[in-house]
Parts: sequence; C-alpha cells; structure tokens
Amino acid sequence: MWSSISFILSRGNNSLSLNSSRRAILQAAAIIGFPVFILFGYNYSTLTLGVVDYPIKKIDPNAPLTVQAPSKNSSQHTASISTSEKKEIIADLLNNRYKTPSDTSQKPANTRPRMPLSAEKDQHISQRILLLGDSETGGLIYPLNDYCVANGHKLEAVYTWFSASILNFGYSNRVDELLETYKPTFVIFVVGLNEMYVTDLDRRAEAAALFRDKLGDIPYLWVGPANFTTDQGINKVFEQSADPGCFVFSKDLEIPRGGDHRHPNTEGYKMWMDYIASYIQSNHAYPFNFLPPERTNFKLQGRVILANAAKDKGY
Repeated sequence: MWSSISFILSRGNNSLSLNSSRRAILQAAAIIGFPVFILFGYNYSTLTLGVVDYPIKKIDPNAPLTVQAPSKNSSQHTASISTSEKKEIIADLLNNRYKTPSDTSQKPANTRPRMPLSAEKDQHISQRILLLGDSETGGLIYPLNDYCVANGHKLEAVYTWFSASILNFGYSNRVDELLETYKPTFVIFVVGLNEMYVTDLDRRAEAAALFRDKLGDIPYLWVGPANFTTDQGINKVFEQSADPGCFVFSKDLEIPRGGDHRHPNTEGYKMWMDYIASYIQSNHAYPFNFLPPERTNFKLQGRVILANAAKDKGY
C-alpha cells in the first residue's frame, strides 16, 4: 500500500516538475519573442521612434548600400543607406516633406527666362557627370539622369548636402574628396537656396573662390538658386566667382513650388532641368549634347550621397 502511495506521489511530483519546466520555457519564449515581435512590426511600419534625440534604426530587407568618401586625413565621412531609403528621401524632398529651415518667406518670381533652342552639336564627347550642391539637387537627380542616359553620359554621383551653403563647399575638403573619387569630366554645382538673406558677401566671395579653385581645369556649370524671394546679392557673388559663361542665373524662373514655398515641386524641378539643359546645349564651350530625352524615368545610374550640414558642416 505504501509503495502504491509513494508511486502516486512520485508521479505527481514529476508532473509538477514537468509543468514547471514547460512554464519556464514558455515564459522565456515570451520574454524573448515579444520584443522581437514588436521590433519586427516597427521595422515594417511607417513610424520612426527614438530615445531622446537618437532615432531607433530599422533594418531594411534590401541590401544596404554603404557610401564612403575617402578622406585625405584620418577622418572618414560614411553614410549607410539603402536604395529604398534613398528613393524615399528623394520622394520626400520632391513632395516637400523633408524638414527644411523655416527662416524664409515666399515671394514668387515674375518671369521665366527663355533659352534659345539649339541644334545638335557637331562635336559630342560623352561625359562623366558629378552633381553636387544643397537640397535643391535632390529634386534634380532624376530629371538630370534622364538627360544623361538619353545623351550617352554617365551620372557618376550626386552629393546632396542639406542646409549647406557655399561656406561648406568652399572651406571643407569634401569637394576635393568627391573629385578624387569619381573623377568627373563635367560638374554641375547648385547652391544658394539657404543664402537668400545673407549679407556677409565678402566672406561668401572668399568661399566661392576657394570652391572654384578646387575644380581646377574640370569643365563645370555653376547653377544659381531658383530664388523663392529676392536675394541680397549672393547670385552676383556666384556669377563673379565663376568663369565667363560658366554661371547660369535661375533667380527669375517662374516655376511651381512645393508645400514649403521654397523648393520647386516635381514639375518645377523638371522645368528647371530643361532650363539648365538648354543653357548647356546652347553653350558651345561645352563639347557635348544635352538634348531633351525622348522618354524619361530611366534607371538611376550613379551613386547618391546624402549629408546634412546641420550635423556635419565639413570644416
């Protein structure tokens, strides 16, 4: 009898021990699995969460593209960004959802300069093109890429420096690094959006001269900002800093603006690119064609590098 009772108690203890083990396993799985489930859901959501001022990063299912610009000194400028993230940022810029400094007011331009239609040039040499400048370059990426593909050029790289001014491009060594890395045969430089109200023109002229010296003998086109208001002389500074025929004013363009009233919208960027291309085509100092593409939306050729002068001014 006692042996029977002992057997029953023994089985009960074993059952309790087994249930406790299962409970512990389930608890451990819940402790580990619940955060994983939350992070998985967050990774595929449209939300962006952060701790204090640091955003919680997401893991993109696409293969990430790491862009690293070699430096002449020990410092490195690295930005890790995937193709889908690039497209999202550029789309945000085109739709004016990207956060830009709210230190300006809208005064639309009155006229749009008309550029002469030029025939195809007899001489045509395919170019390796580098586009660099402030946030306005972000909206020019795809229209410029269409022109490049249609005319047999290669858009090697785009360097979009949000919130940047001529000070960043002149005083930093970022331009030197880009020229050394991508070895362009033609540079398109767009800057000035963030300098509508500046009055320290002597300092800007000094930085502009430094930038011009960095280009050396590389052919270039310096594109003035598509003014959303009357500037205090920055366009004149840029025109005087560039070589004759290598600067084009955009300040009087009448193009549609986005929601922030500062940047052009998608259609505005296309119009602006047509204007820039017509200037290149009509200028015989440039031995290549930049005729309008018969079709658009070509696959993006080059590497897009994004930076923010608010966090990295470069000097």
